[in-house]
Amino acid sequence: MMGADYSTSRRKVLVVANGYPSQERPWKCPFNHRAVKAIEPFWKPSVVTMRAWLPWRRSRMFDFDGIQVRELLAPHLPRLWYNNEGGRFGLKNLFIGAAVESIYNQISKATVDADLIHSVAVGPHAFAAQQVADYSGIPHIVQLIGGDVTRLDVAFAQSASFQKWAKKVSFFIANSKSLQVTFEEKTALSFQIATIYRGVDPSVFTPDL
Repeated sequence: MMGADYSTSRRKVLVVANGYPSQERPWKCPFNHRAVKAIEPFWKPSVVTMRAWLPWRRSRMFDFDGIQVRELLAPHLPRLWYNNEGGRFGLKNLFIGAAVESIYNQISKATVDADLIHSVAVGPHAFAAQQVADYSGIPHIVQLIGGDVTRLDVAFAQSASFQKWAKKVSFFIANSKSLQVTFEEKTALSFQIATIYRGVDPSVFTPDL
């Protein structure tokens, strides 16, 4: 309804992102913040974001531009999970398993009263978010953004563990039709999936006619 007041009826969405801005790093994945602010009038968002574990870092919570953010520390996977390299899945699965378990334990603390989990990009954080969704019964949507799909190894995408995860996800959203098609081809599965293009704010970007 045009002009409706959503302030008292907004449902809660937990956005699980592999990067998010902070006061110290305002340049980090600003597109994630813009998307969260865009849905804020309709949903009550909170964010869980990942940062590589280092001995001196600690998990923390902070506010960024009115959005509550929980920053988690997880093992750094330098594109290891994207590539197969001759079918040697042992080391990759070991690292993925460690990362997913670590992230799962921390995400589960942030899902109190959430109505929806929205993961930005395919990756260990989205695998962990699905485990939380399985346990809590909360629907889980995964957004395909680009490199997470184009670098996704076909053998990995068609492995039993990946296929089991993908079939449990409630819905997939692709940022472009080509990403949707590429993901469907690599996984060889038919999903609940739709293309939703990222919008442009016409008050900021106006065509020069």
